[in-house]
Amino acid sequence: MSADRPPERENATRTRNSRATGNRSRATATHSCRRDRRAVVPVVGKTLELAVALLFVGTVTTALYGGVVPDYRTAATDASAEELLTRVTERVETAVPPNATHVRTTVRIRLPGTIGEASYRIAADGSALVLRHPNRGVGARTRPSLPGRVDTISGSWTSGTVLYVVMRGGGDELHVRLTGGRDR
Repeated sequence: MSADRPPERENATRTRNSRATGNRSRATATHSCRRDRRAVVPVVGKTLELAVALLFVGTVTTALYGGVVPDYRTAATDASAEELLTRVTERVETAVPPNATHVRTTVRIRLPGTIGEASYRIAADGSALVLRHPNRGVGARTRPSLPGRVDTISGSWTSGTVLYVVMRGGGDELHVRLTGGRDR
């Protein structure tokens, strides 16, 4: 060290001289590398925080839409199907005249075109009415309370058309048939 220069200036001069010659001192290289790492650490930390947050949101979304939400929708659609078939069953029961000997009548029933955004079908199955839906978890079955003189319930109806309940018969036999549209 020279006596006329302060120590800080001498280091600066040495660093400048070594850069000009292409030689770096070991202290300068370590300091430069440390500064670069300090700039990277906050970026990596924030990136990891963002990744964890996205992973959490993705997991919660998958859990909800993979199990909870579809199950709720199926349960709500099934309740709507049961309510609808109950309403149809009531209309069929009230459509049968109490004491007529010769019957030929048609009752029109208006129903929604879809249940749970899908078409459905109502069919007679022996002495019961069955609602069939494309979703396996949705469906209903009811047995109308009809007089003993009703011999059979037959036919089927697909949503999107008007439901008609057609009754024909005489004496002790009465036939109830479900039909849709113009098939009366």
